[in-house]
Amino acid sequence: MVWGMYPYGLIGNCHVSAHIHESGSVDWLCLPRPDSDPVFGRILDPEGGHFSLSSPTRSTQVKTTQRYLPNTNILVTEVSTSTGDAFRITDFCPRF
Repeated sequence: MVWGMYPYGLIGNCHVSAHIHESGSVDWLCLPRPDSDPVFGRILDPEGGHFSLSSPTRSTQVKTTQRYLPNTNILVTEVSTSTGDAFRITDFCPRF
């Protein structure tokens, strides 16, 4: 988890920002500007939409870790399952 008990990491570039859940899903994203309507809004409404990746196998136990690469705004989410599947998601917003 990134900020203690808060289950979201933030990526952005002063034009776009997104909240990335510790599971790796994009739960909040406004485009084309931060004050635009949300494209994904699950952070406020479970029906608000999201974008996510998941393991193709069904696993009852999933472990996730989330961290920023040192001195960057690059967010890395690592997901591993009890069946041995694992994947890494790297999120960032490039500067214009």
